Amino acid sequence: MLNNELWNNPSAGAYEIAYSARLDFDSNSYLNFSPSTATSRDVMTMSFWFKIGGTAGASGNKHVFLTSGTSGSAYAFLELDTNHKINGSEMTGIAFGASDETFSDTSVWYHMVYRYDSSQGTQANRLRIYINGTQITLGSTSNFGSGEDHPYWNASNMYIGNKSGIGHAVEGADFVFADWIFIDGSSLAPTSFANDDTGSWLPIDPSDLTFGNNGFWLDFA
Repeated sequence: MLNNELWNNPSAGAYEIAYSARLDFDSNSYLNFSPSTATSRDVMTMSFWFKIGGTAGASGNKHVFLTSGTSGSAYAFLELDTNHKINGSEMTGIAFGASDETFSDTSVWYHMVYRYDSSQGTQANRLRIYINGTQITLGSTSNFGSGEDHPYWNASNMYIGNKSGIGHAVEGADFVFADWIFIDGSSLAPTSFANDDTGSWLPIDPSDLTFGNNGFWLDFA
């Protein structure tokens, strides 16, 4: 755990994140969670801040944000791949190609929102990923059916920073994470977690959010 000043907000009294957690390849560090009965399997949101701690692809590693599943043939994951693109193309049941955008700057904090709502009438709107408030462009999408549960997430064991325990060859992450939030049962926009304050994308206090049965807020204090 790190006690640090991640943002010096320009507005007096603004919300500041005080702590973060460092995960790295060498120690194979990660977090895991076993969910109970979900509020919803087809509507959910994840929000977290991340800082890249090393080079994706070094020694065969990739930067794994999140994995959930039971085996090497039954899992879903989200990663920053060796081309520095956000990728989930190996998800079982639903799939999306690597992002057009790349993220490789190790000196900055990025904010990600992963927003899933299968009730949306347009398939492209059922899964949306945002970085610093801007929706990124995914290379392709498939099998995002209307009303379909997200495969494995919020049902099977969930791992932050690893593909541990599911029989996959690629493991680990080299990230610093802060304010990792999981919302079970609501699809929330990035502005529920951060806003643009005088040109800078800055966090806002999430304490008033409704987290749902399996929801959580990891502040790493």
